[in-house]
Amino acid sequence: MKIDFIISNISNSENITEETLKNFIKSFEKYIKSEIKKYDDTSGLEDFKMNTYDYKILYKLYFSTTPSPYKVHILLLYMYSYYKLDGITFNKNFFPLKLFFNFLSKNKNIHTDIIKMIE
Repeated sequence: MKIDFIISNISNSENITEETLKNFIKSFEKYIKSEIKKYDDTSGLEDFKMNTYDYKILYKLYFSTTPSPYKVHILLLYMYSYYKLDGITFNKNFFPLKLFFNFLSKNKNIHTDIIKMIE
């Protein structure tokens, strides 16, 4: 799945232009980059730009979750807080991506369990 396909589908679903979505993502990356500068130790925070795998994850999350105002914003915040800035690489040469997604697909209760534990 290519980034252009993902951008096009999410844009259509959000009823916004592709350029608007791209600009939003760039603005979000810029915001994260500016926030990173506030830390003395920035190790693990270098992964602030969206890569191909991130777009695939955004697509999967977008089309498997319920509608919501600011849905893209929420999903980006979730992705960045969940794994993007934690030093985890999703490069398929180093990470078992298929196994990871299969596991998440079969264990949809993980996030719910976490939420229940912190309530």
